[in-house]
Amino acid sequence: MKPLTLTLLASIIILSLTAQKNTTTKQPLTNTIALGYSWPNIPALALSVDVEKGFFSPFGPLTLHYEKGISKRISLGLIAAYSKAKSKQLTEPGGNTYHYNIRLFTMLVNSNFYYILKPKVQLYSGAGIGFFNLGADGEADLGTGTPEKLKDAGSGFAFQLNVIGVKYYPNGKIGFAAEIGAGYNGILNIGLTYKL
Repeated sequence: MKPLTLTLLASIIILSLTAQKNTTTKQPLTNTIALGYSWPNIPALALSVDVEKGFFSPFGPLTLHYEKGISKRISLGLIAAYSKAKSKQLTEPGGNTYHYNIRLFTMLVNSNFYYILKPKVQLYSGAGIGFFNLGADGEADLGTGTPEKLKDAGSGFAFQLNVIGVKYYPNGKIGFAAEIGAGYNGILNIGLTYKL
């Protein structure tokens, strides 16, 4: 849990320092919160290459973003993401069968640079770093007639690079967002964003 603790601590310190620094200046970037859905992320792509085609049904990542303007064109924020995948029944050459479920939680500190800042349209690029926490469970039949329970977990470094993102606000407060990039939050992310 050290990566989680360090990421959260760094995020709190950075956000609190920027909040204190910017209390006397009006920021052109509005603080926002967004909910999105992405597909596919790096673990899903790796699993689809690693085993036979169509072996699992993925969900997500489902993402929650918080973003705070820290200068005229730069924002800093947090992204939390959750995804899961479920395998079908797999059979090894020796006749053993198994299936498993995977859950992936990702937390990133993210920064965006805005090229266009219009009241209704915003265009930007960004990057994020943080950690992932992976959990897996399932069953294997190794020919004994009694299924064995499978369980595994791990954590490590995670990243996201968004080549281009766009936000469109038709009524000023609530808008639509789309991002194209690569990493643990997916290649294509679409969702809703709200100006706080």
